[in-house]
Amino acid sequence: MGAALYSIKKKYADLILSGLKTVEFRKCRPGKRLEKIVIYESRGSGRIVGEALVDDVVNCSISHAWQIAGERGCISKEEFDSYYSGHTSVTLIVLRSPLRFARPISLSEIGLARAPQSFCYLSDLQCLRIDDLSRCSELMG
Repeated sequence: MGAALYSIKKKYADLILSGLKTVEFRKCRPGKRLEKIVIYESRGSGRIVGEALVDDVVNCSISHAWQIAGERGCISKEEFDSYYSGHTSVTLIVLRSPLRFARPISLSEIGLARAPQSFCYLSDLQCLRIDDLSRCSELMG
């Protein structure tokens, strides 16, 4: 399964996991096909808090990205313009079916020593470990 761990600020992680934010804007397009993103909450718990399935990954111009996905990205035009100042393109990661884990998962539980600055790919074994940990915490209530 193509999965990546993304560092996302708490504010935006909460919006994704609530289903309100359905597009994640990124400066860098992933080199591999993604089926899901796993969300590491930066500037918050400092843990893995959930995941979302990936519908599509699209690279487009900055103006086109804002036109087609600005509202779905839950970011102001000013923040968007500031973040992408000096860039010519944007990667849109279109998300669906967000799932907040009942218990946040530490990076060490999946064998990572530190959070990625932007994102890192996850191995199949790490994905299975995340699935097991999230299901166990749901069963324990």
